Amino acid sequence: MIYYDSHHWRSFWQSKGSILPRAVLFSLPSGIFAVTLKLCHLHGIIDMHQWWYISDNAVMKNFTFALCFFLVFRTSASYNRYWNAAKMLKDMQADWYDSFVTSISFVIASKKSNLEKVRFKHRLARLFSLLHATAMEDLS
Repeated sequence: MIYYDSHHWRSFWQSKGSILPRAVLFSLPSGIFAVTLKLCHLHGIIDMHQWWYISDNAVMKNFTFALCFFLVFRTSASYNRYWNAAKMLKDMQADWYDSFVTSISFVIASKKSNLEKVRFKHRLARLFSLLHATAMEDLS
């Protein structure tokens, strides 16, 4: 598991578990090629106006469409994943609450003294709180 420190901006640039080093492997060569091609065009070594696929913007349109499609798809998938996790978290909290209330209802029917019932209820509340805190710690 990768641990991130949310209080420092340096965790954004960490290389362990990041996709940036792999993305640089694919983007750097094409970026260097594009800069070299543009410099050759500016110095008159290559005339790029004769290439129809560079002067026409269809390539850029297709690339922009594909990029926007993938960004929207990935954003939608992560948004759905977030709300699914939030719903499951609320369901877990509701289940802890239901089990606590059920346990308390059994205490009410007990024939022990009121002081022992109150102590048991407080102990049960602390134990359920600890159980819920442990589950939250495990999730984070």
